Amino acid sequence: MLCATDVRTDLKGVYWFRWRGALFEDGWEHWFPRLVGPADWVGGFVAPGFPTPKTGVWPNTDLTIKIDRPLSGEWIGLRPIGNYRETGFGLGRSELIDENGVLGFVLASTISPLRPA
Repeated sequence: MLCATDVRTDLKGVYWFRWRGALFEDGWEHWFPRLVGPADWVGGFVAPGFPTPKTGVWPNTDLTIKIDRPLSGEWIGLRPIGNYRETGFGLGRSELIDENGVLGFVLASTISPLRPA
C-alpha cells in the first residue's frame, strides 16, 4: 500500500494518500475503491505510541466507511481520532477528507496484542 501511494502529512494532523497509478489493469476507475485502502489504515494511526507503536500489529475486526458525496480530486485525507482501553481494545475513527473538505468518516474496532503503557 505505501509503495503504491504517495503519503504525506500536514500540520493539522491529516495523513494524505494519492494512488501512484491505476488500481485496475483494465483501466476501469471509480472513486470509491480509492478510498478503501487509505481508510483501512485507521487502526494503525490510532495505535498506542503511533508513529512508533509499542505493538506489533493492530488488526481491525471490522471497517465501516460512511460517505455523503463522491470523492473530489486525487488526494484522500484521514484525520484520525481514536483510543485504546487498558484491555488493548479500542476504536479507530477518522474523518475522510478531500480537496473540498470532509466527505465522510471511517470507523474500525481494533485490538492491540500488547496493552498500552
